[in-house]
Amino acid sequence: MNDLSQVVALLRKLTHTDGKESLEESRWLRRLVSELPSETETDEEFDPEKLKSLVEGEEDREELLRVMLTMSLADGQTTADEWKLIQQTARLLEYPDDKLETLRSETVLLKDPY
Repeated sequence: MNDLSQVVALLRKLTHTDGKESLEESRWLRRLVSELPSETETDEEFDPEKLKSLVEGEEDREELLRVMLTMSLADGQTTADEWKLIQQTARLLEYPDDKLETLRSETVLLKDPY
């Protein structure tokens, strides 16, 4: 995936989905943006169809969803609205529901193994 501006736009949308951006989510997003190539547009509006055209292959889809899941847990929990956006993104990218549930379980366990 070459153009990461849609990923940034999606993650920004995710941080605002529950109506408030936590300090942890804000830090996480800033750190991610700081690691992107300097030519990446970071204030672009989210466009689902553009994202879909940019995400190629199962590996890219899984990595994006894993990042979304991890970011949603930055403040300690994934809200219902965040989970809904993650599910919508998975459907947009034609990522199977059962694989998303597995990915969610793995991500939660990595965040809190006990």
